[in-house]
Amino acid sequence: MSDRPSYRECDRKLRKARDCIANGCWSVANPQKWTVCCDRLGLIGREPNEALEQALNEISPRDYTGRRQHSKEETVTGAEMFGFAWNSERFGRRMYVKFVIHNDHMCVIDIHEDDPCKKTR
Repeated sequence: MSDRPSYRECDRKLRKARDCIANGCWSVANPQKWTVCCDRLGLIGREPNEALEQALNEISPRDYTGRRQHSKEETVTGAEMFGFAWNSERFGRRMYVKFVIHNDHMCVIDIHEDDPCKKTR
């Protein structure tokens, strides 16, 4: 198995993530961390859901970053994580999001402003 998923695999995961958001089949791995991420991004109320949907629509498989990693979050332990960094129109800055797809459900691990100095995630 390669250290990085293929373009095709990233494309499938992104399409699945978009479907999960559209169908309400998603959650966050750590609600406290999610709240902090949303606060830092200035998102309130229903806005985080809409912002996440918009973010996923901005991302392409070419935006995949890092290497294959598996989640240590209690709710999705062992599931493969997919991290993407991109220049976001929605947020007006370079962003990073990491999620897993597990049993037709998307679980968001992280979303925040990207740190370009960070080489691995």
